Amino acid sequence: MFKGKTILFGAPSSFGFSAVIKEELLNLGFNIVDFSMIHHEFKYKNIFDRAYNCYRKVVHNDYQYKHHLKAEARHEHLMNYLKQIGQAEYALFIRPDYFPKDFIKAVSKKANSLIAYQWDGLNRFPNVKEYIQYFDSFFVFDAEDLVHENVKPITNFYFENMQNGESNKGAYFLGSYEPERLKQIISLKDCLEDMEYENDFFIQSNSQSAIKKIKKHGLHHIDSDVNYEENIKNTLNSSLLIDIHNPVHHGLSFRIFESIGYNKKIITTNKEVTKYDFYQENNIFVLEEENYGDIKNFIETPYQPIAPSIKQKYCFTNWIKYVLNTEGHVPLNLPSVN
Repeated sequence: MFKGKTILFGAPSSFGFSAVIKEELLNLGFNIVDFSMIHHEFKYKNIFDRAYNCYRKVVHNDYQYKHHLKAEARHEHLMNYLKQIGQAEYALFIRPDYFPKDFIKAVSKKANSLIAYQWDGLNRFPNVKEYIQYFDSFFVFDAEDLVHENVKPITNFYFENMQNGESNKGAYFLGSYEPERLKQIISLKDCLEDMEYENDFFIQSNSQSAIKKIKKHGLHHIDSDVNYEENIKNTLNSSLLIDIHNPVHHGLSFRIFESIGYNKKIITTNKEVTKYDFYQENNIFVLEEENYGDIKNFIETPYQPIAPSIKQKYCFTNWIKYVLNTEGHVPLNLPSVN
């Protein structure tokens, strides 16, 4: 279906996530022009820029001027690269606000269809709202964001080509440090340890005060991003996934869809999951303050297999067919938020 078609692609390169998406696109037959990994080595154009940057820092306590120069250099590099590219069938940008507006507008002249996906809530990064106007289709994963004009619903997805390993009996959590989530994480870890259930909770932070809190409660501290492929390896080797969602949005995390694709049980704090067609109480436990005592029974209850048609609906292949509006896709609509 996609063999020989060209897609211009851009996404955050952190965690190695864009590289995995690129690999999946290649497997589907696309020719890919990847803007995700374009990083221009910054050098001052002249001694005056260097001197002015020092002046801004020393006199005005302004450390943003160099960032401004770096952004200008990256913009110039992106535009020069784009000029070398011919016409493409598609362009897909995940987190389009990572890229300059002028660059996005220039890409629109190179692609027959320009598509964006915002995998964070619009209100979390409000500047992205200014980008909606430039795209033929702009997708969001939080039903609350559908109040904005010219946006379309979509869910996250899982990669179907990952090799499932032999599961141990452990629980697995990976997330960044957020004070409002720490209490729930600690309570859940304590509950699992009272059950003598093996668990690994990894929390990323560079804050010294946060690191002290993390280590105090027996959580694993990491000071750098975990590569997505390593994260998936840990996921596949676990029997129970943990999803402590960010309350700033209602959309379902990738962790939920990984549990579907890789046949894993999951404990989540996101109540919205009960509205989806894949929800099974034997597989998905919605954690609330009063139901910690039910976790043991949930873990001991056998996993209930999900219908192949539903699993296929949430895989990356159907996701890309849906965003590109190609034949054979199953729509990925969102339930309303109460």
